This record gives sequence, structure tokens and C-alpha cells, in this order.
Amino acid sequence: MKITIRSRIFFTCLILVLTGQPLAQTSSFNPVTTEMLTNPSPDDWLMLGRTYDEQRFSPLDEVNRDNVDELQMVWSRGMPDGTQQTIPTVYDGVMYLISPINSVVAMDATNGDLIWEYNREAPEGVRLSAIRGISSKSLAIYHDMIYYTSPDGYLVALDAKDGSVRWEVESYEPGSGSKNSSAPIVVEGNVITARACRNYANCYIGANDAMTGEEVWRFHTAAGEGDYGGDSWGNVPTENRVASPWGLPGSYDPDSGLIYWG
Repeated sequence: MKITIRSRIFFTCLILVLTGQPLAQTSSFNPVTTEMLTNPSPDDWLMLGRTYDEQRFSPLDEVNRDNVDELQMVWSRGMPDGTQQTIPTVYDGVMYLISPINSVVAMDATNGDLIWEYNREAPEGVRLSAIRGISSKSLAIYHDMIYYTSPDGYLVALDAKDGSVRWEVESYEPGSGSKNSSAPIVVEGNVITARACRNYANCYIGANDAMTGEEVWRFHTAAGEGDYGGDSWGNVPTENRVASPWGLPGSYDPDSGLIYWG
């Protein structure tokens, strides 16, 4: 695997110089469970907002207002040209993130060394849109897999240990105007996804079995004719009704079992 370091973009890791850090666990992999996602270790960042309520709050307290001025750069790693808006996923000392060139990388969080890189082939127009920043906001992790919503319209499950493809399913057809611009979350063994869209068929929130990729359910975000609330659209034909869940991923309440998506 090869990565070209020619970019103006750098992913920088800042930690206290005197802080002892555990070595990344690359030789073995402890499967991520629903319990881990519900009550994550303070050392891990398993989804975009860290927790299901999307608070983006870390309980770590070693860095505080009294010593924040002592932070120094420990390592940096070049990335290809392009726009980057991905929140890294961190588990057991390994950092996973999306690269601007339509790829996913895993690296040792303690030193930035590359563990594996998954490069996805895509049509030129799709590849350019990814470089310009029209890409997923983050990855998801569950069991021993990393879940990636690719710019060419697929939900892809990668082996967390080596980056090989375990399964992939199409979410929409390239050229349909849809974009995987949100981020997946895993809820009770299902990968929940949404996307930017321009037509009723692709404006949906969907659930796929995390182990097999099989679709479990699909909820269209615009009510169709005959659906609950469908009359609020007046005489607009169902195929022309668009409500795009394009932005950040939804949140989940484990107590009620409800998913909230804005």
C-alpha cells in the first residue's frame, strides 16, 4: 500500500508530551459490541458525536485549562489534495478516517504509521466530487467491521484489521443527484444511513444488517400519496416529493428504541 504525501492538508495529533499512551492494537481485534457503542470507553471515539446523543463530549480530563498551553505536536501525516471534513473514528489505539481521494485509511493513533488503506475505484465525476468535499462526514464501527458510505452510492463494510471488503450494497445509482454526505451509525446490529437526494426514490433513511448488508427497512423522508401526512403535499406527485436528510447523522435513544433524524 502506498500513500503520496504531497498535500497542503495535514492531520495533526496533539497530546501532552509527558502523557503515556498505549500502543495501538494491530495484531488482534476485540469486537465492538452494542454495549460499547452505548457506553463507550473514554479512550475511544466510536461514532461522529462519540455517543448516541451526539453531544461530542469527551470525559477525558488530563488536558484542562491549566495545562492546555503545554500541548505540542507529536506527529503529523500528509494527506492528498482535497477538502477534508471527516471526524476520525478511534478504537483501541487505531484511528480510521476517510481520505479526500475516495479512500479509507487506518493508522496507529500513537505515531501516525499507516496500517492499511482502502482505495475505491469510482467514475471521474464521482472522484472529483469527493475531492471537493462532497463525502461522508465519518465512518461507523461494529463487531470487526468499518462501515463507509462511498461517493459512488454504496454502503461498504471493511474488515477493521486489514481493510478488505466484507460486503457492499448499492444505496443509489451514480448520476441520480444523490450524495452520501451524511455518516452511518450502527444501532442494535443495523447500519443506519441517509443521504443528500433530489428525488423521492433516493430520499430515505435505511437500515442494513451490519453483518450481511441485507436491507432491513427503508423509510422515505417525504410522505407519499396515501402515506400518513401525504396530504400535506397537496397534489404534488409522489415522485416529485423531496425531503433530503443530507447533513449530520441522526441520534438514537437506547431507552425508547427511537432514532431521531433532522
